[in-house]
Amino acid sequence: QSAKLEDRLAEVAARVADRPGVVVDCKNLLQELLQEKPGQVWFNADGTPSNTAELSWEICDDIDAWLDGGSGTPTDEQVIAVHVLTHEAVHLGGIRDEAQTECLAMQYDAAVAEALGADPITARALAERYATAFYPRMRGDYRHYNCAEGGPWDRTPRDGVWPGGLALPG
Repeated sequence: QSAKLEDRLAEVAARVADRPGVVVDCKNLLQELLQEKPGQVWFNADGTPSNTAELSWEICDDIDAWLDGGSGTPTDEQVIAVHVLTHEAVHLGGIRDEAQTECLAMQYDAAVAEALGADPITARALAERYATAFYPRMRGDYRHYNCAEGGPWDRTPRDGVWPGGLALPG
């Protein structure tokens, strides 16, 4: 993947994480064979996240293809790829728990899609599609009953927007 793509993804991830110095590392095909997850952020022993989100080649390629297509209606793979970027960016912001990270990421997905170039309607549809088609099929440790409209993890309760609703910091 190109450094230009990594820089663009890092810029968006830094806004979600609300901290500077964030790096997105798109793995090459050989490195992807060694990486078990589509994305990951390492945490230090004291619970501090590293500065780097590692994304698989496939995730970066799907985002790149979506951007090259003008950020129009994404494929299922592209919806997931944008969400993986958002999810790892939330980890970069310091949240370690997978269910809480997943919930917050769903609330940022529309803003991330828009920051990557989608129009507001497409961005909103991407977030809704992830929440309805993919989130319910996630492993149990990635889901929690607190993650619902008006629930304890809804950062914008009573706004009538679920998921989504969160604007990027900065």
